[in-house]
Amino acid sequence: MKKRRLFLIAWTVTFAFAIAPPPFTNETSAKTEDDFQLNKVADGVFAAIAKSGGLASGNAGFVVGDEGVLLVDTFFTPAAVEELIAEIGKLTNQPVKQAVNTHYHLDHTGGNQVLAARGIPIIAHDKVAQWQTTKNRRFLPAPEELQKRRADAAKQLSELPEDQKDKRTSLERQLRRLDAMMAIKLTNPTVTFGSGTVRLYLGKREVMLFTLPGHTGGDVLAYVPDANVLFMGDRVGRRRFPTWLMRQ
Repeated sequence: MKKRRLFLIAWTVTFAFAIAPPPFTNETSAKTEDDFQLNKVADGVFAAIAKSGGLASGNAGFVVGDEGVLLVDTFFTPAAVEELIAEIGKLTNQPVKQAVNTHYHLDHTGGNQVLAARGIPIIAHDKVAQWQTTKNRRFLPAPEELQKRRADAAKQLSELPEDQKDKRTSLERQLRRLDAMMAIKLTNPTVTFGSGTVRLYLGKREVMLFTLPGHTGGDVLAYVPDANVLFMGDRVGRRRFPTWLMRQ
């Protein structure tokens, strides 16, 4: 019997704004490739890998069926998930029908408002509905703090000579990221469950959602049986496998 390789798609936490100055470009020159890279994992299954300093921060992914697309996580900012939806539109005529939050952390749910505005159901663990608009406040500075950071960066940019291109690019990236952060409206999932398995159907293609303890205590995994692909969220990272410790 031929063995099939199970692809594990793991997200990595990259709240870069809390660690280092975020890179940036003007809105007019911003490009999707500055924020994430699309990797085809299997037929109709893609991972969107965040780029350092971009607007995505955490990874995302999507599954294409013959009657719709399932989005797995919504990045850190509305701008980034808008870019992802545009990229999906280049690959398929099928619309995004549903979305999943693997857990509540802002780099996985910051674009929820975009899906909610389109009337697209967002599925998550029960606890995500409790934590998304509360615990995520620690990852999102207050509006006045963001405005102050933006004003400081804009002042530095205005005073910087044109020939210091690298420094100007860094400041422009900071401005773009700060603008994107100021647009975030913490938005809860619309459909939740706390145990068992939820089966979604994108036409003939099935995606199974289930929960396991670990990472936040409110994590959902998404398995695509026909592709043998498992989206695991931050329960697996590059330097840890698996993340058994339950944290909030």
